[in-house]
Amino acid sequence: MNALYFKLILLVSLFLQFSCKEELKIKEAESLQNISEQHTYTEIYQLTCLDTLLSNQFNLKWKFHKFSDTISNLDSNSLMVKITDKATNSISDSLFLDGFHFGDPFSNCNAVRSYSTSINSKAEIIDNNQGDIVVADLNFDGLDDLAIAMDYGGNSGPVYVFYIQTESNKFVQDQFLTDSIMFFPDIDSKSKLLRTFTHANAYELGEHTFQYNVKTKTWYKLSHRLLPVSD
Repeated sequence: MNALYFKLILLVSLFLQFSCKEELKIKEAESLQNISEQHTYTEIYQLTCLDTLLSNQFNLKWKFHKFSDTISNLDSNSLMVKITDKATNSISDSLFLDGFHFGDPFSNCNAVRSYSTSINSKAEIIDNNQGDIVVADLNFDGLDDLAIAMDYGGNSGPVYVFYIQTESNKFVQDQFLTDSIMFFPDIDSKSKLLRTFTHANAYELGEHTFQYNVKTKTWYKLSHRLLPVSD
């Protein structure tokens, strides 16, 4: 009888603990939902641009929205890029990106650069900022690729998301370029090299050199060295 009574007490205790935990989970979910519903997003600005000069293979149209969150005081952004084939005048691909930016990115339709058609290619480069959108042949196959700036917060300039154009005119994000190279590189087409220069410390720059392997269609890090910062 005592054993049965003990088991009954234990079962009731476990049930009450489980019920309390479930109630806490429900209240937590309701609280998070209430916080989420309190967020108000105010549009700061939007920009729509059409560019037919950055590439001889495609035209670009992009629409950028910048929002402010009144709760977190962080700015969030959304970007849509439509790529139209020049030969067929049909949309070959669309890209959608969102994230957080510092400053005022995509506030000027002319903040772009092309190493394929030389549009703004000689414009001054400050702190590795080559523009919001850059067109270049990054894998040396004769097809124009895209680099889109998505983070302006670093001391070495904006970080880019890189898209490689396929033979079917689709644009595929390249993870190695995006995650490992990150900054827009100097391009050595003859040697098939990409180089970036980033701040290592107050007195030196880090030079990172990447080699492209045509057979495997991949990049690998060739070398790294420190260079003195020139006055």
